[in-house]
Amino acid sequence: WLIPLNIKWYFSKDKTTLIKVVLKEKETIIPIPENTDAYKLNFKQSGFYRVKYEDEILEKLGKLILEGKFSPEDIFGVGNDLYALVRRGDYTLEYYLKFIGNYFRKVDHFLPLTDVFSNLIKLHLIFPSKRDEIKKIGK
Repeated sequence: WLIPLNIKWYFSKDKTTLIKVVLKEKETIIPIPENTDAYKLNFKQSGFYRVKYEDEILEKLGKLILEGKFSPEDIFGVGNDLYALVRRGDYTLEYYLKFIGNYFRKVDHFLPLTDVFSNLIKLHLIFPSKRDEIKKIGK
């Protein structure tokens, strides 16, 4: 299978670089450039796959979201992938709620907000004991 991968590198002083790669092998190593602050895989949600980041990178992406440096598609992608990974058991519900509460509070676009709203409704139904925490995020 050929897998298109768009990667946006984020550097200091709002400098960015976009690279486009087609993965042809089962494993591919892509070196991270020096002085990279963060990177967004599946930039503009160009592929149909999930991305699991290291915790440090995920937090840096959250800060970029909070600073308004991501498109609605990429905000959606980070939040949607994180929710899917919570469902799979890779992250806790508490981590998801904290991440959304910390980094999505300035998001005002329909696409990511609709997705978060839908996820919160599901979580509200599935976890009655967590409803108070979930309601705080939904306000």
